[in-house]
Amino acid sequence: LKDALRRDAAIAHLAQPDLTLPEIAQRLGFSEASTFHRAFKKWTGVAPGEYRLTRMVAPPTVRTAWPATTSASSSAAAPARSTGSP
Repeated sequence: LKDALRRDAAIAHLAQPDLTLPEIAQRLGFSEASTFHRAFKKWTGVAPGEYRLTRMVAPPTVRTAWPATTSASSSAAAPARSTGSP
């Protein structure tokens, strides 16, 4: 039960990007950051830093410089091709 509470608290702390991993380890009562690292990996299967990067950070929004167009409007705007014969 204590491990489950520590795991849940660790995950909540990892969502706070201003907290370092040693700070999180200290808040959870670990004497060393390496002990926290080992325990977290046992609980989740991944290191705490990797967990933070892959599961806690939202992917960046992709923005384009051009407005989105529909396929109908883009085909209508395409220039007419010359076939070479009158």
